[in-house]
Amino acid sequence: MSNVIKPLAAHPSNLKANGIPAIKRNFLFISRWGESLDIAYATLLGGNNVKLFVEEKSCREIGYGFVTKVLDWKKHVDWVDVIIFDYTGYGKVCAELRAAGKIVFGGSEYTDKLELDRNYGQDELKKHKVKTLPCKEFSNFQDAIKYVQENPDAFLIKPSGETQEFKQLLFVGTDDEGLDIIGF
Repeated sequence: MSNVIKPLAAHPSNLKANGIPAIKRNFLFISRWGESLDIAYATLLGGNNVKLFVEEKSCREIGYGFVTKVLDWKKHVDWVDVIIFDYTGYGKVCAELRAAGKIVFGGSEYTDKLELDRNYGQDELKKHKVKTLPCKEFSNFQDAIKYVQENPDAFLIKPSGETQEFKQLLFVGTDDEGLDIIGF
């Protein structure tokens, strides 16, 4: 299998903005599940060179025929002008690429921590006097269920850390006793 799969059709490379020829750039999109395909494709249609890497193996068919796909994005770092990461967890890599002089759109180790460590994010909001709702973290679902049973109210569930990476759960309960949360 080839490491690079070319799109099916050629794209215009001589687009002009206000009569001025556009500068053609090399873009590399690094995606967890392929969510940035639409932006990558629009960037390609804008006359730029585009490559897309999809990390999740089960989602790698996303984008075939639209943009050039790569199986190892690190092999294309010397080629690229602009790198775009579309998900959390790449903060350290983004910092390294920026330090190497690359233009990078993506998070940082700080923003990764804000997103992936819910308690840390809540503490940062409070530190900057942003009003937050009461929040409690549990290490397992049984403890959370017990808490809801002992403190009936309407609740919101949003997993933190590794669980949110695999489940992508968010549930806003409306039952005043929390019964819809327990049944979720």
